[in-house]
Amino acid sequence: MAHDDQSREQMKAGGAAIRRARMDRGLSQKQLAGAVGCGPASVARWEAGAFAPRAKHRPALARALGWLTFSSGYEVQQ
Repeated sequence: MAHDDQSREQMKAGGAAIRRARMDRGLSQKQLAGAVGCGPASVARWEAGAFAPRAKHRPALARALGWLTFSSGYEVQQ
């Protein structure tokens, strides 16, 4: 698998993890966005795997989703 294909697959998997965790907590995209300090469109793009969360949003995202950490890209630890 080419590097770009791997990156896309990681983004999709990460987006699915964000969506699953958000839904498990009963949060809307708007509610998660408010907790993270971004717009709901950003959450939608993360969940779609179109973009990775910016570094400045990762700590708040991890807290909002109940994750221990959110490291580079979509490597999450629950």
